[in-house]
Amino acid sequence: MPAPIRAALTRYRVMAYLTGVLLAVMTVVGLPFKYVFDGQATWYAIGWVGHGWAYVIYVGVALDLAFRLRWSLVRSLLVVLAGTIPFMSFVAEHYVSRDVRRGYDDPTPVEGPAQSADRGRH
Repeated sequence: MPAPIRAALTRYRVMAYLTGVLLAVMTVVGLPFKYVFDGQATWYAIGWVGHGWAYVIYVGVALDLAFRLRWSLVRSLLVVLAGTIPFMSFVAEHYVSRDVRRGYDDPTPVEGPAQSADRGRH
């Protein structure tokens, strides 16, 4: 895999996890705290602002990767929107990483002498 693609993928993965963790914590912990316990804590506001800024950076690095790999508009939008749905950035990161690695690594196994000899028998 070329170094610029590897670097773009690493940036995307870091931001996907950071955005996903912040959104998950604010959804699972922050929202119940606010609405069930009527909490007015500073950490609640800071958490949502943090997720917002992390999401802006996530969009930037996702688009950087999309432009480098020449993704379609639909795929790019789906990956970018994954940062707005709790836990979806983890799913998107998994599939994006897998597909990028498959694109640069040859997934076909190298045939040994036994496999090439068996090919003619079937």
